[in-house]
Amino acid sequence: MILHDCQFAAAHLHFKSATWTAHDWAVFTAAENWSRIPASYRAAALSLSAFWGNCGNLIEPNINLTTRNTVSVWRSAHNFATIAKLALNHGRRIFEEGLYAIFSCAIRVDDVTLVSKILDFERFDVVQNGNEFIYLAAKFGSLQVVKLLLKHPSVNPHDISQGHPAICGAMFSSNKKIIDLIASNSQVDLSYENYAILNHCAEHGYKTLLVNLLADSHRVNVQQAAPWIFYHSCVAGQIKMCFFAFSLASFSPLKGLDAACANGKSNIVAALLNHQHILRNINITKCFFTACTWMQLDTIRVLIENPRIDPSAENNRALKDACVKGSHGVVQLLLASQRVRLSNAEKRDLWIAARQNEFAELVNGELMLLCDEDDFLLDDLRSGSSNATVFSVSVENGGKIGSSWKAFETGCNHFQLSAVF
Repeated sequence: MILHDCQFAAAHLHFKSATWTAHDWAVFTAAENWSRIPASYRAAALSLSAFWGNCGNLIEPNINLTTRNTVSVWRSAHNFATIAKLALNHGRRIFEEGLYAIFSCAIRVDDVTLVSKILDFERFDVVQNGNEFIYLAAKFGSLQVVKLLLKHPSVNPHDISQGHPAICGAMFSSNKKIIDLIASNSQVDLSYENYAILNHCAEHGYKTLLVNLLADSHRVNVQQAAPWIFYHSCVAGQIKMCFFAFSLASFSPLKGLDAACANGKSNIVAALLNHQHILRNINITKCFFTACTWMQLDTIRVLIENPRIDPSAENNRALKDACVKGSHGVVQLLLASQRVRLSNAEKRDLWIAARQNEFAELVNGELMLLCDEDDFLLDDLRSGSSNATVFSVSVENGGKIGSSWKAFETGCNHFQLSAVF
């Protein structure tokens, strides 16, 4: 069967949908049809057939796999094992960009045999794009390829001239063996990005590996590294690593504690609060404000009853900020604490702040009950101390302020009292 010219255009669009049967492919790739397809179409057909796992015998000596479309397909192919096999059988017929794309695919499946074969090509430059290949190998957890590339004389695992160093790929995969392998290489700068690799080990609980790296005094300044390790341990909720880091050097734990509060690591906060010698001489009320700002309710519960923390500090800053932001859960927690002290003027200010920001749930909920409880509106009515506000208050039997009052802004001092008997 020979396809007509008009059918080639349709076929070109059709094979992209991957809906063809084996018979459709056989017709499309028949010798009498294949030779009539433009070279660019043949290259696209080859790469797309590999993409869908239908490689067959579509390799031919004159196909140029350098087109941008073809390369992008190779790089994004799902069936890496099929492509690796294809390249292993026909690698010498794939040139330039196509070869580099195949190399990337081989790395992803940790095919050290194919990687070795391509490295033997004289025209292949493994560091053409800096650390791209060893970075990819580390990122995809290809341990054997990483070992092979580290032995290559041209590969510097810490080259950052055209991208990320290899250790970043290792951290992405969190493969402990690869991290150990790369970090142990003397060319790797362990202080890169504020000791990122040591911080990563702390975050994932790789204590043995961390200890081994810290032992290399020529590559690690422990006094500089310890605060960063502590900080990242706090963010990750690694309690044992926190105390280990604090044992390494002397530094202020405030930054780490504050980060734990912001990220809701209540286990870290509770553990540190139980070791007052670590937190001496620092103002931990700041951390309480941080927990309230980020609405970390479990952490607030841990902090609010600690005697070193004043939840009403700075004129009830935490509660005022929560009312302005409409943080209902934070307002509930703070108002429920016996340690939060509020004057009538502060209660009124909180209510007005929540109302001005249209947080009806607060206005009609906790803050209304708070205001009703202390009858501060009646106090203002007697003293005439309210400013620029009209309060319309409904009073039920016996003159008790009920729950149906409301306030609205105005430019005069006036109170209207309506009674229901």
